[in-house]
Amino acid sequence: MAMAEARGSLESLPKDLKAVIEDRWIPGSIVLRYFDLEKSRFVSWLMKFGGFKERLLADDLFLAKVAMECGVGIFTKAL
Repeated sequence: MAMAEARGSLESLPKDLKAVIEDRWIPGSIVLRYFDLEKSRFVSWLMKFGGFKERLLADDLFLAKVAMECGVGIFTKAL
């Protein structure tokens, strides 16, 4: 139902995501979030790297947390 709502096709998804959708191991909200993240060039580029796709789908604040951690690290090392 989430695929129809997002107007996406199952063939356009990566193999791993396609497999869990077919086995019904993933909720529809995650599928919708995947299609939302695919709209951004930078985020879709990040999702091609191992581990980023899972983190971005599981935690909507992941990029903010990484940015804060990097900012604090740069600030503390500069002093």
